[in-house]
Amino acid sequence: MQLDRKTPATMQRPGLQLVGVSFRTAPIAVREQLSFAASETIALLRAAGSRRPDLEAVVLSTCNRTEFYLGPATDPELVQNFLMLVRQMRPQAPILHDACYRYQLGGADALRHLLRVACGLDSAVLGDLQIVSQVKQAVQLASVSGTLGRSLHQAFTEAIRAARRARSETAISQGAASLGSALIGLVGGHLDQTPRRGPARILILGAGQIARDIGTHLAKRGCGELWFFNRTLTGAESLARHCGGHALPLAQLESELDEADVIIAATAAPEPLLRRAVLDRIATQGRSPLVVDAGMPRNVEPGSSLKVWDIDDIRERRESVLAERQAAVPAVEQIIEEQIAAWERWQAAQELEADIALLYESAARRGREAASELFASGAVSCPQKAERIVSRAIRRVLHEHTRKLRNHAYQRASSPESATLWAALTRKVRERAQTQ
Repeated sequence: MQLDRKTPATMQRPGLQLVGVSFRTAPIAVREQLSFAASETIALLRAAGSRRPDLEAVVLSTCNRTEFYLGPATDPELVQNFLMLVRQMRPQAPILHDACYRYQLGGADALRHLLRVACGLDSAVLGDLQIVSQVKQAVQLASVSGTLGRSLHQAFTEAIRAARRARSETAISQGAASLGSALIGLVGGHLDQTPRRGPARILILGAGQIARDIGTHLAKRGCGELWFFNRTLTGAESLARHCGGHALPLAQLESELDEADVIIAATAAPEPLLRRAVLDRIATQGRSPLVVDAGMPRNVEPGSSLKVWDIDDIRERRESVLAERQAAVPAVEQIIEEQIAAWERWQAAQELEADIALLYESAARRGREAASELFASGAVSCPQKAERIVSRAIRRVLHEHTRKLRNHAYQRASSPESATLWAALTRKVRERAQTQ
């Protein structure tokens, strides 16, 4: 019985290819040209799939990276053909030129990069929590577009598993690691310990970029009512609309301080806007609002009896968290290697199952031939009975050896001895099948 395909020892495994840019390799001007919204991603993937139905492709596009994961890896022109399609949608994107900012990886290296991304090891902020949801969205868009094949589905499954393990088994995502999130953590912790009636009242001084970032973070977390103050009321009103808050002129600030739970100053004023005497007066009322000075130069006059958190305090909290996360990196890398090993075992099993299926198919053909000969010899009364007898005999021979093949398939990638045994068992099964 002759099998019409390469043996597992010489057959190339399914895999994946990666080409992309990130904040580590390309400036924002380059990344902007390669940014894909959800609708654009679907259009790209559907166009690629229509040209090549067997293509597997996932696009991971965030503010920090755009990466194209492709398969099967057996096609040497896979990446270049896909980039030609990208060129049609983004003709000015530098990723398409030889002297560009892109990186390209294949096989286990591509998978390792994907797992590092999903676990937050390749993020602008170590241990970034948002990247996992972005990875899941990329998978969903590929599924909708019809380009999420078996190989990439398994690769991204391993990535999500690694990310889940990293977050549950290590401290890689513990605490607040960015300045904005560190401030939100500070505000949230204060409000949790402050008894009050109704929603928290948060005052924000300023309407510049820092105030906008702070307001945006607070609005997303739903920490309380946001009240914006600025020297120009129009600036405060614009920021209030953006964050879903309220705007008041700076002249009303002092009267509003008595009811504030949180006071955040984030202006570029040349002199303090919150005077020590005002804060001391609040303290004498038995109240202790959280006061944060995020301005440069400082917006709060020093020396108050109230605790004032400045930008250095927030940065110190951030650095402490980052140190803890950095210490968790080796454990996360170990998880990544374990999931890569799982991927290798899965690949070996896919290879094996395809060979087993073909082996049974070939055995069935040989069995039908043998059954015809058996019936023609007159040893049995009907061809159906002859085919059942031969089929049972062949399957009985194959079953024992295919069971052994499956048992050892998951050890094949990690052990030379297992690889040798795998090849020997395959050869033995083929020889036995040929003799039936």
